[in-house]
Amino acid sequence: RIAAVSLARRVAGQRGEQLGKKVGYRIGQGDHVDGPDTLVTFVTVGYLLQYLSHNPAQMLKWTHIVLDEVHERTMDTDLLNLLVIKLSQLQRGGTRLIVMSATLQAGLFGEYFTPPGEPVAPPIFVGVRRFPVQSVFL
Repeated sequence: RIAAVSLARRVAGQRGEQLGKKVGYRIGQGDHVDGPDTLVTFVTVGYLLQYLSHNPAQMLKWTHIVLDEVHERTMDTDLLNLLVIKLSQLQRGGTRLIVMSATLQAGLFGEYFTPPGEPVAPPIFVGVRRFPVQSVFL
């Protein structure tokens, strides 16, 4: 919940916009800040799982779904991953799926999320800056 709200605030701030206009969030039971002109919505796993379970056709209206930290396995994340895969296969819409994780086993997840008969998209590895660590012993 905190991550969805914090990310929405940060992205809206970087875009120089008011939260809830073009960038918003939805985190469950009516707790949301977005509107009819919202282009990017940050949501929790639980919210997206429940929303897609009740409104599967809505996925056709979205250009992208970004699933972050897919290695963090819970019942909700596993169900959401399965639901997104099944809806993608059934609807064959233009929704692009972006799967992210700092510890991602790219080949394994690529095969899991790729529909049968289609080539697995090559992973994109984003380099990171590493900061020097100084050991201090007390």
